[in-house]
Amino acid sequence: MFFNLQMAYWVVYGLLAIMGILTIVIMGIKFRNARNQKKTEESLQNFQSYLDYVQSQLDEEDRLRTPNQKVGDFDKKVLQKVLIDWIQRLSGVHRDKLITLCHDLGLIDFNLKRIKSFSEFKRLDAAYYLGSMRSSKAIPHLFKMLKKNKEGSEAFIIGRSIAQAADEPKDVKEMLTYLAKEERNNYHLLADIAGESTLDLRVQYKQLLTSENKELVKLALLGLSNQTDSGMDSNVRNYVYAKDKEIRMNAVQLLITSGAWTSNDIKKMLHFNDSDVRAFVAQWIGDSGVVQFADQLREGVKDSDKIVARTCAKSLLKLGETGFIKLCDVTVQNEGQPVADLALECIQEDLKESSVQTGNIEHVTSYNQKLYLYQKYFGKDEGLTQAI
Repeated sequence: MFFNLQMAYWVVYGLLAIMGILTIVIMGIKFRNARNQKKTEESLQNFQSYLDYVQSQLDEEDRLRTPNQKVGDFDKKVLQKVLIDWIQRLSGVHRDKLITLCHDLGLIDFNLKRIKSFSEFKRLDAAYYLGSMRSSKAIPHLFKMLKKNKEGSEAFIIGRSIAQAADEPKDVKEMLTYLAKEERNNYHLLADIAGESTLDLRVQYKQLLTSENKELVKLALLGLSNQTDSGMDSNVRNYVYAKDKEIRMNAVQLLITSGAWTSNDIKKMLHFNDSDVRAFVAQWIGDSGVVQFADQLREGVKDSDKIVARTCAKSLLKLGETGFIKLCDVTVQNEGQPVADLALECIQEDLKESSVQTGNIEHVTSYNQKLYLYQKYFGKDEGLTQAI
């Protein structure tokens, strides 16, 4: 009994000691944060007139001057946070001037020292700033960090910095190749990261198209959609017939949106054996307002796949009076069949949607014209009220 009571005392004392230590640690963190906040405010106050000068002279001076007062390490942390925020919001000459100013302020060298720190947080923080400052000097250090953090989410932060800082396309390609893992399905993220680069990556994307890694092929197709050229067609066309659905759809999207396909190619795709491809092409025709494919859409309303058929009908309705009339014809010519019901349903849905979009004269005119055509084909409908 005495032994158990003694043990209980020791447990209580231990818990009290742990609580005391945790309290001291929490108070220490709060004190440090409060001190850093106060130092940050003091630093910003000391350099406010200089930051005002930078903002006011972005359009005036070719090279912004550095401050007259001494800039300590803590001040550099504060200033770089403000400058990077501006860099991310600006572009062109203004951004270039701020990047040059970061170099003149010694922020590049400051972060090149920090990137060698034993603290992982400091290394990642430095990597972020070096990327934002487009420092090509940091590339060797960034690749070294990348290969140490290949499995963690930190790898993508480092990859972004490499894309921003690289002055040679091969470095971006090496980074993308290193990060692309088939089991991760992360090519959308990698495409966004590559988009941070200001370099022309078309040659590298074409090289990645030949990779056995499907993620790199998907990445290349997505990347080329933002950097198209006339020689792209021959490299991409074969992927329209790929077994992988994402590769196939990305290839179709790239070819059609880049203008690489002829009218005959687009017509053939409306009869492609993949319903998703047919639906995508039909959607694109409607969104682009290409009236010349109205007859193909009219036939597409009869497609065996309901999604494709509805997409064709909806796209016809986006082609103005021509498309509306053709869809009405489908309804009348196929009376009593499911395709007629589908077409009429889409027509009525469009009229109801148009009836509430009467904010300007163009919408009102369009709605009244559609209503006139509808009544000409099907008679009056009490549920469809004339806008004017």
